[in-house]
Amino acid sequence: MGLFREEFIQEQRETTVGVEASRVKSLKRIHTRQVGLRVYSGSHISVAGGLGYPDMDRLWKTAKLGLESGIEYPLEPQGENSEVLVTSGSIPEDSALLEESEIILSRLRHRFPEIVINGSFTCLEYTAGLTNEKGLSLSFTSPVYKSGFSFKHKNSSLSCEGYTGTYGVDYSREKVLNDLIFAVEPFSKTTGLSNPGRMPVVLSPGTEISLIRTLLGNLTCASLERGSSWFTGKMNSTVLSPEFTVIQTCDSSNTGLKFFDKEGTVNHGHSLTLIKKGRPLRPLTDRLSAGRYGCENSGSAFSGRYDAVPAVGMPFVRLGSSGKSLNELLQGREALFLVVPGGGTVSPNGRFSSTVQLGYLVRDGKITGRIPPAGITASLYDMFGAGYIGCSSDSMLQMTHAPAVVCEMEVNPLTD
Repeated sequence: MGLFREEFIQEQRETTVGVEASRVKSLKRIHTRQVGLRVYSGSHISVAGGLGYPDMDRLWKTAKLGLESGIEYPLEPQGENSEVLVTSGSIPEDSALLEESEIILSRLRHRFPEIVINGSFTCLEYTAGLTNEKGLSLSFTSPVYKSGFSFKHKNSSLSCEGYTGTYGVDYSREKVLNDLIFAVEPFSKTTGLSNPGRMPVVLSPGTEISLIRTLLGNLTCASLERGSSWFTGKMNSTVLSPEFTVIQTCDSSNTGLKFFDKEGTVNHGHSLTLIKKGRPLRPLTDRLSAGRYGCENSGSAFSGRYDAVPAVGMPFVRLGSSGKSLNELLQGREALFLVVPGGGTVSPNGRFSSTVQLGYLVRDGKITGRIPPAGITASLYDMFGAGYIGCSSDSMLQMTHAPAVVCEMEVNPLTD
């Protein structure tokens, strides 16, 4: 094995409009460029990094000196693959973003005079590239629009009572506005649970991904080998709901995700099924762990900084659709829409528990209002097993493509 050079470069141009007390407070522009230069020699690897436009000769010398650290990596870099992907989308230019933000905030102030909103609107262009001397040349560019807001009643002593946001690669003022209204409008209406106890819970996108990633923590080669994984001895067996499918995805159509991992692995169709109809199919691996444990490389080298040795990390995932709308999944049952959990913990045996910082009641397919403080609890293996109802074919939001993930949990009001 010879001496090989590989460069990973990512760049981001970002414009952010800061919002305070429902009004524009600031405009900030940030341009970051990060360079990681890797050197492969025999069975070892070294990485040196720099910001902006560093002296590449100096990085090369630094990286070669780092080989003396003896970091084992008995593989040559990926090669003979060239792919360029530019995500089509449209986001506002700097001046237009400021104007769009003012218009959206004006409408929100008029519609919700009793609510205070703090947060930001952001537009960015993200570019990532990975090239080496063996013929690897991968390049990705995508626009992204995102917003994130906390909100509360004007007379509340709390700094935050609720949180919402939007995300996508194709900006639409009306879609952003409708998503914000969807989250804020029921906030001032209060209602109670008719039948507390085990009931359907619609997970917010952030909570859904967090819990699924916790579940996928059991799908590493190391945990399976040690026997500490819940999936040990159960691979390719139906241990979760037949409706439950987890797909590792680098689909950039509405996410701004680059299509390759940090080792340059590109999965066919930019996706790979990890759990299919309740059956765990394969562990999360990078090239190194796949070789060590004799497994398929899942292309999951997402861990670490731009200037770190590539390693297995948690990928972005989506769930297989049930082919049913949210209303069809609920079949008229009352449900809790978990907008913001109050922290939440998962015990070593997989039991999730949390308070509900902000939850809305869904009755007859419609959000009727905010529920009083409550607690929720369930086992991850029941939530995505016997208690899993499905992932909807429709989205509750317009700007952000966010299918509703529904599972049963114990929901009970908190007592003083």
